[in-house]
Amino acid sequence: MWNLTMDIGAGPPSPEEGSHSSQGLLRPRAHAVVVGGGIVGLAVARELIARGSHVTLCEKEDRWGAHQTGRNSQVAHAGVYYRPGSGKARLTVAGNRSIAASLGLRPVALTAS
Repeated sequence: MWNLTMDIGAGPPSPEEGSHSSQGLLRPRAHAVVVGGGIVGLAVARELIARGSHVTLCEKEDRWGAHQTGRNSQVAHAGVYYRPGSGKARLTVAGNRSIAASLGLRPVALTAS
């Protein structure tokens, strides 16, 4: 069923390991299964590992990020497809400006030819 699986993160805890509850009882380390190896699944797995979990990551395709989340057009969209003044148009323009500012880019003047 799965073409790819990967076990990552902290291994199963030994009896001496784990965290203690407020009552002093030993809690076993969490083991999570993340289904989907796209950018969201990988990000979730990374966060779980950072929190100390052992993660099994499963993907049905033969490579990680095989679908939309793995294909980045590397275009900062200007929002021209959205109705002017709509929430999507405003957020797209604001996001575009934020990306440009964080990269230190200057606006490009467009002229009619």
